[in-house]
Amino acid sequence: MTGYFKVLAPKRPSGVWSSGKDPDQSSSATDYGYVDFRYNKKAVVAHLDGHVEMLGVEELRDMRRWSNQASIANDPNFTVR
Repeated sequence: MTGYFKVLAPKRPSGVWSSGKDPDQSSSATDYGYVDFRYNKKAVVAHLDGHVEMLGVEELRDMRRWSNQASIANDPNFTVR
């Protein structure tokens, strides 16, 4: 299902996103945490400050976008415990 209401971080205690680099039409929604890369392999990302960005899968794998702890540690590969 594309555009699902729940979005999951790339690394979490219950699993990780697919290691495949390029999501495509055959990718399952669960492979990428229900993020839909439908616009030239990019997803529309809205931020709390009101700005919007188009980001690719590698940019969204950066855990500093998902976790304050990852931002504090400046660790793009942070794993939530």
